[in-house]
Amino acid sequence: MDQPALIVQLQRSHLAPEEQFRFERSPVHIGRGPRNELLIDHVFVSHQHGVLHFDGSGVDYIDVGSTNGSFLDGVRLESHRFNSVPTGALLNLGTLRLRVTLDVRAHRRATERELPAPSPSAAVPGVSVALANLSLENSGQAASLAAVIERFAESFLALSRDQRAWRERLGLARPSRSGLHALEDPVALIAYLLTPGHETSRLEELEVACEELLCNERALVRAIGQDPYPLEEP
Repeated sequence: MDQPALIVQLQRSHLAPEEQFRFERSPVHIGRGPRNELLIDHVFVSHQHGVLHFDGSGVDYIDVGSTNGSFLDGVRLESHRFNSVPTGALLNLGTLRLRVTLDVRAHRRATERELPAPSPSAAVPGVSVALANLSLENSGQAASLAAVIERFAESFLALSRDQRAWRERLGLARPSRSGLHALEDPVALIAYLLTPGHETSRLEELEVACEELLCNERALVRAIGQDPYPLEEP
């Protein structure tokens, strides 16, 4: 694993027993809708209420425009802004109480079992070289696949750069930290994703990064006030 697990402790009321949830992948969407990772069927919770982002450096939370709002240690959070959630801090969604903790010990054990990975910024002659280990008998097929992957990498990084620029223009906090978003060279991105022995974890990281791009895009559109897909609210 490339990041620790997130432990969420949920208490629906002061007298209710505490429930515990464990999440291995970021982000974690919270709400009443069926597509949320943390599904909470409660009158104070919106269809899509907020999102938790986490990695080895900490936990961030963003309220995505809920009706009843989100409170961190008693302070109401502004919608569509990332907020750092310290370990032990109290996150309130109406009468619901949430506390989040990173399972750093499990992350440390998993990290120690991993082989050292080459630096993503290491020099790579080209995309075709990065694909040299693939079993493609036809050289034309290999060239076509290389072109498709390179175009994807260019589009992914361009979208990431555009989102950063728009967030700066709107005065929004920067999105959760991600190694993929920090890369600038498409060849370096491909080399990172194809690191031998880490293919599965890299693909999972790519999926999470794409989910973050979608979440950030929605937050930007709603911040501008032109959301073509309004959320169902209670």
